Amino acid sequence: MQHILKARLPLWLIRCGRKGILRFPAALLALCLAVLPVPAGAVSVSYDAASGAYMVAGRACANLFECSPSPNGDYLIYVASQINQEPEAWLYDRAADEHRQLTDNGYFIESQARTDDGGNWALALTQTSNSRSRLLCGGEDITKSDKLLSRSLCFWKGRLFYAAWDQAAGTTGLFLYDPESKKTELLAEGLPFSTGLSAAAGDAVLLEAYDPAGNANVVLSVRPEAEGEERVKLLSGGDSFLTFSGGEPQVLRVSGDENMKYLFNAYYWLNRYQSGEPWSGSPDSAGRVSWNEAPRLWGLLELWEKTGSEALRAEISSAVRRMISTREAAYQESGREEDRFLFVTKKYSLDRQTELRLMVNNAELYMPMLRAANAGCLEGEDRRTLLAMAEEAFSYYEEDWDPLLGCYRFRKGEAYAFDGVVLPFNQQNAFGLCLIELWKATGKTVYRDRCTALARAFEKELETTEDGRTVWRYWPQAFYNGWTEADGVSQNTPIQPPTASPPYEDSSHASLNAEFILEYFRAFGGVFSRSQVEGVRRTLDAICTGGVSTVLEPVDTKGEFLNSRWARYAAAGERGTPFARRFLTTDSFASVEYDSQIPFAFARLYDPKEGGSLRASFFRLADGGLRPVETMTIGAGRISSLAARLRMVPSP
Repeated sequence: MQHILKARLPLWLIRCGRKGILRFPAALLALCLAVLPVPAGAVSVSYDAASGAYMVAGRACANLFECSPSPNGDYLIYVASQINQEPEAWLYDRAADEHRQLTDNGYFIESQARTDDGGNWALALTQTSNSRSRLLCGGEDITKSDKLLSRSLCFWKGRLFYAAWDQAAGTTGLFLYDPESKKTELLAEGLPFSTGLSAAAGDAVLLEAYDPAGNANVVLSVRPEAEGEERVKLLSGGDSFLTFSGGEPQVLRVSGDENMKYLFNAYYWLNRYQSGEPWSGSPDSAGRVSWNEAPRLWGLLELWEKTGSEALRAEISSAVRRMISTREAAYQESGREEDRFLFVTKKYSLDRQTELRLMVNNAELYMPMLRAANAGCLEGEDRRTLLAMAEEAFSYYEEDWDPLLGCYRFRKGEAYAFDGVVLPFNQQNAFGLCLIELWKATGKTVYRDRCTALARAFEKELETTEDGRTVWRYWPQAFYNGWTEADGVSQNTPIQPPTASPPYEDSSHASLNAEFILEYFRAFGGVFSRSQVEGVRRTLDAICTGGVSTVLEPVDTKGEFLNSRWARYAAAGERGTPFARRFLTTDSFASVEYDSQIPFAFARLYDPKEGGSLRASFFRLADGGLRPVETMTIGAGRISSLAARLRMVPSP
């Protein structure tokens, strides 16, 4: 959810199927997943605190990504996993009291799983790309294009409704698939927005969307049997979301103080996304733990420090314990001693199937876990185990340290394109951030000294622009100098020509380096000057005001992506700055439901000293419009309860 202020009716212009013209704004973007309806007498789904497992109709699951009942409650489709296993989709048939596994693909990620009263089912599959997916209906691949991201699934009158987002074009199409005839009907195309949750409601499908022109989440009414302008219409503007009460879809509209919206947004994303711990107990094969669970922990930690919520503290400690437990499970399976303390990924290997124990993935995971330990969220044996694992990881990577350059290298001979080559700065400094936390936890100078060596190597290559911005490049100069086969640097890339005028780093990866500069300066002082730190904030402001191409090379998503790690440079209560304005209108992680960096930025911007209140109004669909159901005004202490009504799965 992006921050949303005024309710407004935008001017929209799209094609609706083959008939009629509608008007829509020029660039809608990001949005959300969902809590789904729970009909009376539905299948039991709960969390067992004693065992730490989710119980789905009597079946214990370590991790529960999402679950969705059929309208009549006879079936339940859910995505779940056991410790150190990837999530898979299951269908529970209440009449037969049977759990049937629907997928067994390991590397792919199932999401948007839906079922109807007859047990028909559908889901979206993503692998390593967050901008496209495959679509399965009853086990049949009905994907229209491998360049689209299918989402917003729901069954409507025996047919499957879904949206398909084209990242390159920045537009969405709406479709209706008939499982019996195997035919797909185009309902609307060229919609310039990204969609979220959908829900069948009589003759209509209710659909969440994000309107960047109005800076607001909206709810649309899609009537597949209507023609022209009546097919897709705005139902609720402003800050509007879909939720459910007693199996009935409702619209939640939020208004109030900006500070409270920051708090609501943080809780909202944590509840709508990853509320069932889908990744903390999973392997990192596709990078979902290092790049999704780790950022989720940042958000939880920031929010806990701002609110003091014991529920959040328990959630943090539970997630860390699950992550630790995956290493013992991996060791029991592989017998490799390093699997006790290193997380394994396949995403970046040459064939995307070979296991790699990359420094950056492990650094990303250890950094928030160690920060949790330093914040008091992990105690006793759990804390001792984590510290021992982190120190073992440090020792493992000593083989890759280059003392002459003051940098780490990729391990030579591993199944990686740049084996033996010096690591990019963002990967070096991700490990530096981990070492700062390890030094805080142990007080051992070896970690401070190594961190200082990394800082000095990086500082030598920083540049300052005429207007005082601090900038840098992706690789150390040693990479841009190139090498020959005779140099024996790399087996997989034996030759690398010199690079003339190498570009500056993209704004996404640069956020890691920016964070390292700030955290090192705060922890130790020295190496980086105050003017360099302030120059990084000027760089951030320049990115946020649209000068990306002159600041850092916009490698990913044309500079529109703004990694929330930049929020380290934001202050609580920050308002009206280029960062606050830019972040709240960016399409950060518009692509998939399970990405989870955004809560950290919202939690960072929330100021607990400022206070404020929110007005929350619930509506139900009646006679083609909305009828008020409930309105409440709440303060900070009750916002978590409001957002909890949007959870996907039971709360731990």
